[in-house]
Amino acid sequence: MTGRVTGLAMMVQANDLRDLVERAIILSYVISADQDALGRLEVARKRAVQLHNGMVKAEQARVAAEARVRIHLGELERVREVRQRAKERLDGRVAKLAGAAAALRSRSAELRRLIRQEELARRRAARGGERAAGSGRRCDLSGTSAAEHWIIMRESSGDPTSDNPISTAFGLGQLLLGNRILYLGQGYATTDCGRQLWAFRSYVRDRYGTAARAKAFWQANGWY
Repeated sequence: MTGRVTGLAMMVQANDLRDLVERAIILSYVISADQDALGRLEVARKRAVQLHNGMVKAEQARVAAEARVRIHLGELERVREVRQRAKERLDGRVAKLAGAAAALRSRSAELRRLIRQEELARRRAARGGERAAGSGRRCDLSGTSAAEHWIIMRESSGDPTSDNPISTAFGLGQLLLGNRILYLGQGYATTDCGRQLWAFRSYVRDRYGTAARAKAFWQANGWY
């Protein structure tokens, strides 16, 4: 006979066979109900274990995800710092370039003003018939074109020290100070024939394109 002690007590206390049968039936239902409850409890226990394991795995996944997020945030922070440093360097370079550009514009404007001023003086000198004076030294002009030679001989007679008394025109091509600074930089006062010839040719190229055009302009205006 199976069942708990209370079930056995029910059987012992039965008064007759009929009562015993009824009590046996009741006891069978009780035992069945107990087994069913035990079965549900076992299912519930297994479910609880599964839920616990799922919670443990979920917690582990959460911790791992947080770790990945922290790593990602750290990388983003490093990228932000790198970008910030790059931006600061770029801003510094832009500021320097802006300053250099402003200085260049100022210098360019001053050179243009000086060139215009000296060109006016050159025109007045041409109208007044003033000639440049120099040491009498002569440069070798054998490598110049016919038009270049024509202009140089009328401007300075080939003397690299020729100096106009009423303007800043100087040298083979009698370039004004602004143009000499533009093409010769700090060496604007040089009397070197080769450097003066290079500056003269650069001026003619930039202003007229060719020496022939510069000569034609000179012939029409008395200066170039």
